[in-house]
Amino acid sequence: MKNVIKDNVSSTLLETEKPNECVLEYKDEIALGEGKPQKFKDKGLLNISFAGQVFKLLASYHLRTYFIKEKKGEGLLVKNIEAIPVYNLVRNVAAGSLVSRFGLEEGKELDCPLIEFYLHATDKEDQLINEDHIVSFGYASKEELKEMHRMASKVNVILKDYFRRRGLKLIDFKLEFGRTEDKRIILAGDFSLESCHLMDVENNNMLLNEASAGDKAKIKQDIETITRKTVKLNKEGYSTVAGFLLFTCILLLTGIHYQNIVILVLAVISFLLTLLSHLFFQRSCPNSC
Repeated sequence: MKNVIKDNVSSTLLETEKPNECVLEYKDEIALGEGKPQKFKDKGLLNISFAGQVFKLLASYHLRTYFIKEKKGEGLLVKNIEAIPVYNLVRNVAAGSLVSRFGLEEGKELDCPLIEFYLHATDKEDQLINEDHIVSFGYASKEELKEMHRMASKVNVILKDYFRRRGLKLIDFKLEFGRTEDKRIILAGDFSLESCHLMDVENNNMLLNEASAGDKAKIKQDIETITRKTVKLNKEGYSTVAGFLLFTCILLLTGIHYQNIVILVLAVISFLLTLLSHLFFQRSCPNSC
């Protein structure tokens, strides 16, 4: 039996046979706000695909992550790193506790992204903490905080664009960090469906927020919306190009015309580009760190 390194509602970090590697397994449970955890079939598998896509995307922009590869049906293989006990909450839109704390209008777009630091707490609610506290308590140095802030800003730009192109607005998200053996800051965490808040721009519907807690039908619908717009999108695009290529080949066989040859060449190029992109984002990323 594998030893548990960290366990929370949505995922479990486990040791492996190799001391420098761990497995991040995702559960079929979800808990929103103060609501009790609820089970949803295959939610863990969806989180594997969702988190895998996000980590591969960030690695493609040369961001250091602890992600190694996706283990189909099992979880994510990640590097065993030294966890930093504080995390970032990156906010783009006023929502949740930000509204209650400062009296802001719900849904108001912030003038610039807000990057907050929180201290992990096991027996109570995570505490908002400032940078002076973090340095004074020895959680991280000023240089490390500067790097964490820089990486959080870059991740925010990348993810905002990623979700925007899929008809979703990134409200806020949680970002965890760790240290490598050579003491470099590295992105960690689980990037689960519930670790970020999204809004469907088609109907301005907030997805998987605290208001959905206890409403199983709403939670299921929100999970299906995020899955349809993210996890399934790459597969659908890949199939569409392949279908276009097959259709063009049929046209070519039914009559050799110059126009058909041009269409076929363009289809082949499009297919190859899609294939290369698919292979690129499916590869392991151990060298990105």
